[in-house]
Amino acid sequence: MSKRQYHIFYLMMQADGIYEKSVEIHEVKRHLPIPSGSVSLYYALWPEYRRKSLLRKKPKEWKVLELQKELEKLKGRAECDYDCWEMLYSRQFQEKAWPMAAQDLPFCILQAWLYAQRPFDTLYLPEEWNQGMQDAEQLMELLIPYLPRLKQVVWTGEEGTVSESLQNYLYEEYGMILLFDRRIPDGAVVIRRAQAWKFLDATVKNGYNTLVNYGNIRRI
Repeated sequence: MSKRQYHIFYLMMQADGIYEKSVEIHEVKRHLPIPSGSVSLYYALWPEYRRKSLLRKKPKEWKVLELQKELEKLKGRAECDYDCWEMLYSRQFQEKAWPMAAQDLPFCILQAWLYAQRPFDTLYLPEEWNQGMQDAEQLMELLIPYLPRLKQVVWTGEEGTVSESLQNYLYEEYGMILLFDRRIPDGAVVIRRAQAWKFLDATVKNGYNTLVNYGNIRRI
């Protein structure tokens, strides 16, 4: 089976930065392994302000249409130059500049986060996975590489169609019984999307700060 290579572009906010024609796109040197291949991360720091103001001390902020136009250009560069077809925004960027940007966590990032949690023999599945059959299918795909070595899979939310589907799958394919328990012990590996978002953000920031150590670039 051939290994897949995913390319993700992540946009962060450069606090107090002033836009100067364009922004640089960088690659995180550390590629993230996943069971089916690896994830390459690319990123850019978007300046908080559009330009300096001649009449006021505070720089000019971005207007929505202006920002949208420039982001489309940046996305096009990421696609053309780095084969990044997925553009994600950091929480700080969304809060300050682009609050209307709805985004879903790419499955490959969730895979990379879980891969980084190894070793584990028990996984906990919280209520957030109880939204429908798409969640059930994603969970099964996420768990498959680890099921031969897992001792327990524990459902911590309300019982429903997702837990029922997962329960049937685990028993029929692996002879494993899905456990139900609301208690989550300290140090347990709990599959939460929020943790994968934090993992992505931390990985990119670490990659950027490594670049800072080798050049005259401001640390974030």
